[in-house]
Amino acid sequence: MRNLFQLLPLVITAVIACPLPGPTLPQPKDLVRSSILSTALKNLTATLDSAVAGDIDPGFQVNITSFSIVLNDAHNQLWEYHHTAETTTNGTHSVNASSQYRIGSVSKVFTDLLLLRLNLDLGDKITKYLPGLNEGNGTIEWDRVTLRDLGSHMSGVQANYGFLEDYVAEKQYEQFGFAPQDPDSYSLCGVAGLRPEPCTEELVVEGLSNSHAIFPLHSKPAYSNIAFALLGYVVRNVTGLSFEDAMRKHLTAPMGMNRTTFSPISEGDMVIPPSPDALWSTDLGANNPGGGAYSTAHDMAILLRAILSSDSDLLPQATINEWLQPVTFGSEINSAVGFPWEITRTSKLSPIRIVDLYNKDGALPGYSSIFSLIPSSDIGFAIFVGDGDLVSMAPYVLAEALLASVFPAVDEATRLEVVDTGYTGNFSAGNSSIQLVMGEGGNGLLVEKWLSRGVDLLALSNSPGSNTTFRLYPSELVTVDGDTEEEVWRVLFETPGLPRPELESEGVFASDCASWGQPGRLLYNGQQADRLVVTKRNGTVESLEFPVLGVVMKKE
Repeated sequence: MRNLFQLLPLVITAVIACPLPGPTLPQPKDLVRSSILSTALKNLTATLDSAVAGDIDPGFQVNITSFSIVLNDAHNQLWEYHHTAETTTNGTHSVNASSQYRIGSVSKVFTDLLLLRLNLDLGDKITKYLPGLNEGNGTIEWDRVTLRDLGSHMSGVQANYGFLEDYVAEKQYEQFGFAPQDPDSYSLCGVAGLRPEPCTEELVVEGLSNSHAIFPLHSKPAYSNIAFALLGYVVRNVTGLSFEDAMRKHLTAPMGMNRTTFSPISEGDMVIPPSPDALWSTDLGANNPGGGAYSTAHDMAILLRAILSSDSDLLPQATINEWLQPVTFGSEINSAVGFPWEITRTSKLSPIRIVDLYNKDGALPGYSSIFSLIPSSDIGFAIFVGDGDLVSMAPYVLAEALLASVFPAVDEATRLEVVDTGYTGNFSAGNSSIQLVMGEGGNGLLVEKWLSRGVDLLALSNSPGSNTTFRLYPSELVTVDGDTEEEVWRVLFETPGLPRPELESEGVFASDCASWGQPGRLLYNGQQADRLVVTKRNGTVESLEFPVLGVVMKKE
């Protein structure tokens, strides 16, 4: 006969090294004072100083490249670095946190965020706002396309309209076997050498109403800039303001992001790459929602903090939680697509968990950028580059250097903060007690000893030959009342994997991590068997309560 705690691993089990999704420990609150992170950032600064001085090869031409990097957590700006290209002739000659860059498609983050700030129903069909899309002879099912589809590249809409079409280059196309074109077949606006006039809502809607779908609706992502032009028209129709004025009124001004604009504030404050092709002042017009913004390291630091902080006025936390989720997958095992995130899932930053990076990159001739959030560690960064190359790898090189230096330090600082806060150690009440230690590599808190009214739960849960362990993970449910915080944690019962059968196997399901399906599954006396409550006072852990066991254990 099996007892209750021998059954628990069968009901709420997870294979070893299969943590719950999200943070495996409470997210750090005091990184700005971490000596470990400070040392890592000083070393990173020295490395970048050596790179721009030419002592080491950074992988890009520093003499024609200006760049800015800012690193934040939910509470503070942690670090910044700026470099001015030696060959700079126009614009600022001293790049700093207030210098403006073009940020290209990072603009899409602002557009999607504006929709959320306006509290629009993302399930609304685009034809509710732009009914003319239904009037053409194209193959897109416009009456089924939603705002969410457009903002997450799932609409099947082509990448561009007008923009990048070049009537003057027709002869060069014909040399590659392209058929000669009737001028009437070109886009209705924005065509260099034919119809250079800016695209209006009416012309874009008419043109796209006759366009062909890239893929079937909702089947797979297809990157689209012009989809964001449509969202810009929605914003204008809802607010009665131009897209640019609506962005300023409803997002950038309230957030204090006064140097995030759609035209340069001044040439003297602008990072202008040493390239005649750099589009430093070109107005993208209808394409502003998809790629026309200018911003600064200072403003991006504000946005990083606002998204990561649970007490900002940016959006309700539940909305941010929903926003930082994938919508679909990419074609690689480590890639996904969000609203409008380009999500990277990697096991290279941590030996015990998958780390999700919610990224958006951007590029225009002369400019490239990355905006990145790591919600599970409560950190994020932005990198802006202005250089003489039309296509630059500098943002990715700098991002890799940043992550290689910073992420291990953040992880170690997090573990130390958990210990200093009092999560580990001994807790007791009468003949009940528990001993918690740091899990390997920060993989939750491991239960070393556990007695409930004198009963050894670890011994009771392990049948002969088994090796069940108990591990605690934060659920991120927190209530605050003055100087008292209550955090809900979850207990995971982990058992080694089953023996390999002799039948042929590729191990396809061997790496499945189903821990997410287990919390709250077993109930006893109306209580979730895996739920515990950690109480902190003035930032220090005081007690653990296991409602299902009816005991509150104080920190010794």
